[in-house]
Amino acid sequence: MKAKEIADYNYPRILKDRTVREALKLMSREKTSKLVVLKEEELYGIVTEYDIFYKLSLRPTKKFTPYNIRVSSCATLNVDVAYENTHLRTIANNFLIKGYSSMPIVDSENRPLALITKRGIISLYNRYIKENLAVSDIMTSRIVKVDLFDKIALAESKMKGTGYNTLIVTHSDRFIGLITAKEMARAFFMLRKTSLASHFDYKMKNILVADLVNRNVFTVKPNDNLRETVEIIIRSTQNLVPVLENDEVVGVVSRRDIIGLLLEKKVL
Repeated sequence: MKAKEIADYNYPRILKDRTVREALKLMSREKTSKLVVLKEEELYGIVTEYDIFYKLSLRPTKKFTPYNIRVSSCATLNVDVAYENTHLRTIANNFLIKGYSSMPIVDSENRPLALITKRGIISLYNRYIKENLAVSDIMTSRIVKVDLFDKIALAESKMKGTGYNTLIVTHSDRFIGLITAKEMARAFFMLRKTSLASHFDYKMKNILVADLVNRNVFTVKPNDNLRETVEIIIRSTQNLVPVLENDEVVGVVSRRDIIGLLLEKKVL
């Protein structure tokens, strides 16, 4: 199967010299968390909502005019690309090995044509996997957790140490919700925006996981049909679905797990 068969040719794009205010407005309007960045007609890079909030949170408070900075200052440059006839298997393996969530499709002159995303690949599951698999068939039991009352600095440290951008939040062994790198970056940005420079570090050190946890998340049980989990990942913003048994987390299913299954079943 080739990239052009599932690529999104209408993916939103923005010029590198536009402001981050314009980028965030475009993301909101298009209901997406990333944009393809252009230098005139050529691919310049990719910018995500996380990139913007994280980079803004690092800016000195004295020079804090956040929304007027250019997209180019937040974008990820020199991104790997694919072509319309690149095999999906190659792209999927890149996603798993390098941790990408998307890859631009370009022509011979480096002009972006479309975007391949993890969700786009995962959408092939219901079309090509006919057997009724259970969640327990592919869930991973390696769970990275933080306690509800841990400091946010510990969550950030665990994310950096494991490479995961979503962590399970528990308290007294009961599942509470999820915390994501994007929401942490957004909170750091808002704190930087509203705090005096002398108060920022103090406030940062005292933010708890409880202040940022998302409790309104989808969960599944080990014996549930895997198709339900696939639909959650395709239709919602969740990249990871907790697997619960008696309110205790026994595993998770991530986008990575589903793409790995599609590779194993030779769908790609």
